[in-house]
Amino acid sequence: MATIFSARALLPVIVSFTLLGYGANATGLGVFQHDFSATFSLKTRGTLIGKTDWTLINTSGDELIFESKSKAAGIAAFITNDHIVESSIWKRQEKSLVPYSYKYDRSGGKKEKRVTVDFDWSQGVARNTAKGKTWTMSIPEGTLDKLSYVLVMMHDLETGRGDLRYQIADGGKLKVYQFKTIGEEILDTVFGKLSTEKIKRIRDDKRQTTYWCAPALSYLPVKVEHREKDGSVITLIIETVEGIPTD
Repeated sequence: MATIFSARALLPVIVSFTLLGYGANATGLGVFQHDFSATFSLKTRGTLIGKTDWTLINTSGDELIFESKSKAAGIAAFITNDHIVESSIWKRQEKSLVPYSYKYDRSGGKKEKRVTVDFDWSQGVARNTAKGKTWTMSIPEGTLDKLSYVLVMMHDLETGRGDLRYQIADGGKLKVYQFKTIGEEILDTVFGKLSTEKIKRIRDDKRQTTYWCAPALSYLPVKVEHREKDGSVITLIIETVEGIPTD
């Protein structure tokens, strides 16, 4: 049973893998010009424990909405009914996109949690709300939320930007997420064999997160592996994708 309870504890970590405030030109955003959706399975030791859906929507106005929905599945569904919904909203400002609002909602299980982060670029601050309290933190230009940095990384890989380093408004603090390319690998996927770039997050602790990003899918991660300090591993594996032009 240790494996099952370890998987339950790590579920919020992997689904939080859980934009573009650095002046990206809106006419050169590649995949961000297209609505897309992708579904993933979450596994530990080959056993299904969850499902995750990603969607990106361009609204009829000036907004883009990226959403991640995750829930327990397989054997994990017998011990928890957790649902985690994260959303990130960006607004177009002239020829750039900037993060506007981030929301996190965990429900259905024993530990419910709701968090919002509102970006006020005119004041250079982010307002965090959790447990009925709101506090403000200063943010520099280019700050992102903790969900959509994955999309920014896709964009940067596609455009050849080498510095995969991002400032994230996370838990009322400004954190730096840094990544590096560690090689290439061909994976067997539901789409057949895909060439991927392996991207590893640089961390100060023993946790490890590695992304396999496929150039043929605009560098969408087709596999993500997260290893905790105790050696527990959860793997995110792509199942379907719609809307992303393939090479």
